[in-house]
Amino acid sequence: MVPTNPSQARISQGIEDARTELRELAKEIHEHPEPGFEEKFAHGLLTKFLEEKGFKVERSAGGISTAFVATYDSGRPGPRVGICSEYDALRLSEGVISHACGHNLIATVGVATALGLKAAVSDPEYKAGGKIVLFGTPAEEGLGGKNYMLAEGLFKSADVCMMAHPSAGEKHFSRGPLIARTSVKVEYFGKPAHAGLTPWNGTNALDAIVLAYNGLSTMRQQMIPTDRLHGIITNGGSAPNVIPDYTAGTFSCRSLKRDGLEKIRQRVDKVFRSAADATGCEVKLTWDQWPYLDVANNTVLMDLYSQAMTEAGYSDINPGVKEPEAHTGSTDFGSVSYNIPSIHPSFGIHTEYHCHTAGFAEAAGQNTAFDDALVTAKALVATGLTVLEDEQVYNSIVSEFQKLQQ
Repeated sequence: MVPTNPSQARISQGIEDARTELRELAKEIHEHPEPGFEEKFAHGLLTKFLEEKGFKVERSAGGISTAFVATYDSGRPGPRVGICSEYDALRLSEGVISHACGHNLIATVGVATALGLKAAVSDPEYKAGGKIVLFGTPAEEGLGGKNYMLAEGLFKSADVCMMAHPSAGEKHFSRGPLIARTSVKVEYFGKPAHAGLTPWNGTNALDAIVLAYNGLSTMRQQMIPTDRLHGIITNGGSAPNVIPDYTAGTFSCRSLKRDGLEKIRQRVDKVFRSAADATGCEVKLTWDQWPYLDVANNTVLMDLYSQAMTEAGYSDINPGVKEPEAHTGSTDFGSVSYNIPSIHPSFGIHTEYHCHTAGFAEAAGQNTAFDDALVTAKALVATGLTVLEDEQVYNSIVSEFQKLQQ
């Protein structure tokens, strides 16, 4: 990306001056993977670094132990530009926790973007004002850390919000939105009996969850192609010679938009309850308190990011498409996008492996992936600068968001 004015040159240089430190942050978080709400190492590492760089840091923000909010105030009125850093790792398989979704890079992109924007607003020659707000957001992988932060009102300190997620591929980026998702823990309660002597005295909770599983599999035939339904049985009983009196499972359903998600949720709920009725079991359903909403990318913000990435030599995998095909993953950032104007693009990190695989975890620790992360950060900086500097663009962003709320 070629700087076009002295302020942009300072921003690019500000990020480049911190390149070694930023690489170390990405590496350290990658080598110390921590599951959601347990990211003590990453929380300490990032907050210390940001404080040393002149940010005012609120640790354990909103009473959430591993969340933080880091702010730099220019002292002049203007928009408040928010950025998200994620840093939780994924339980890839039994006993294996890794950055198979590349959150070490998301953390780095967020910090680098905050540094670049700070370099602009702290420049004595810079005339625009505003605040830079970096949100340290724990537990994206299934636990919805951003939803907890929203409930505590933390995102009210920003007027727009941005982040970017690594993906498979190289030298490209995607506007593709992410879809809505909700999960449920299902538990069936039956009656135990000796499976050999008196099975007729039992009420089989395993029959209930197997019947439900098969019912969901049948339901897939009548689902639209963009909807998703998947899950696992987590407890199938205690011994083969005992009629199981307790079984459990965890299931997720996804749809393009939040309205469609509610429709599929109601259908899934009926399947679980019908299996209980058919087997004589009791059922307990614990749905997510806060579903992951679809990501409503603000097109004005996204066009700014797209332009910056294109200028950096990265290609749009959906060129010229205003409403690109949705990715069938989900994120708690979707909830943020329904509260303030937001974008959540993705960027390739020079790997053929997709997220949630061991190959992607390895790629997320490589220098090439880090280089891609810094290019992305500079594109987000360029996006944020326009928000700070161009009142007409900012008003367009707000106007589009207000239509979303109607």
